[in-house]
Amino acid sequence: MIADFRAGRPLDISGLAPWIANILHVIFHPYHVRFVRSDDAIYPPDVARQIKHGTRVMVTCGTADTNVPCWTTPPLLAALKHTSGPGLKVLAGLDHLFHPAGTPVGEQILAPAARQALHEFARPGHRIEAAARLWPAN
Repeated sequence: MIADFRAGRPLDISGLAPWIANILHVIFHPYHVRFVRSDDAIYPPDVARQIKHGTRVMVTCGTADTNVPCWTTPPLLAALKHTSGPGLKVLAGLDHLFHPAGTPVGEQILAPAARQALHEFARPGHRIEAAARLWPAN
């Protein structure tokens, strides 16, 4: 189906479970096609190669993320070799939205492991060090 979409061919959603067909109908509705095509055209490693040398970068992956599984991160990480850490943070049991897997929709809050990773990344000392590299005193 994705190959048909990328080739501009009509999509055949017959035979799919009704709930899946409904979701795909919304995603690939003519009203959304321009956005979906532009979003699909972005390859994150290509964008990552354009990040300024030495920029602090953190990549996260949740072990329960079915949208972007951890096994898909190596090309992105390779493209980020010119940046500084902390690099990859694997978040055990978290889904794509940093929620513990299986969390009911109405109770989805940022998981403690995700908050911890973000706090470590954004520690004030690190911001000062990064700023000093970007804008030296001289």
